[in-house]
Amino acid sequence: MNTGQNDFSQLGNLEKWRNSNKTMYRDECGDVKGSSGELWAPEIGQPEVTIFAPDICSYMVLPESGPVVVEGIEGVNYAANDSLFDNGYKYPNKACYCDEVRDANCLPSGALNVSSCRFGAPAFVTQPHFLNMDPYYASKVKGLAPKQEMNFELALEMYTGMPLRVAAQLQINLLIRHIRGFTLNNQLPDADTLVPMFWFRQEVRVTQDYAALARFALALRSGLPYGFYALTVIGVLLLVGGIYVLMRKLLKSNDSPILESTQEDNPSPM
Repeated sequence: MNTGQNDFSQLGNLEKWRNSNKTMYRDECGDVKGSSGELWAPEIGQPEVTIFAPDICSYMVLPESGPVVVEGIEGVNYAANDSLFDNGYKYPNKACYCDEVRDANCLPSGALNVSSCRFGAPAFVTQPHFLNMDPYYASKVKGLAPKQEMNFELALEMYTGMPLRVAAQLQINLLIRHIRGFTLNNQLPDADTLVPMFWFRQEVRVTQDYAALARFALALRSGLPYGFYALTVIGVLLLVGGIYVLMRKLLKSNDSPILESTQEDNPSPM
């Protein structure tokens, strides 16, 4: 993890994972980059944030979705969209999540194949209830009710990089296909079905006590420039006042100098 010693904007970004700067995915999809979520560099105006998730052996990019206020602290909210688990169908730069020769294991947009990350198991990661996913597999499952509150979101205070709220939500699925001789697989009516197994939600929100300390620190930070301005104005006023008093004394003491000599005049020799 980068300490930010040479470039503070890289604070908290992962440099290596499992002693390597690459994962099993090819090209840029296999890069080790982004924050692990605990430490963020204060950077105002960034259009997106990158989170490295060891459970899927890859990183996730969350674009900015707008301002947010959590416990009285202003921040910026970042939320996933349909690019989160795309594999080249909508965003060509993500085609590296599939083999160069696209085959049946390269599913429509919205499902990330993590088989190589999960010891060869036919596992795919999506958003809960196939949120933001291509309808090809979602249309084969009854009972799905995707909602926007199921989205993966992260809110940050940009002056300090402090996480205000995190809602990490993902769904684990198994790809079940009909295989000759395996009657268990062949029970499903469709020969190619992405079956939801479970989805989880991990939510963290800043506490009221910690938020009170943060608000005080942010108010102190925003008030410091005004304090310096006030001290500068007071200093200038004192300087002008001192010069004014000195000039008045000089003007009122034309006959008697301000500094009188204490040395007596010596009589001239005869």
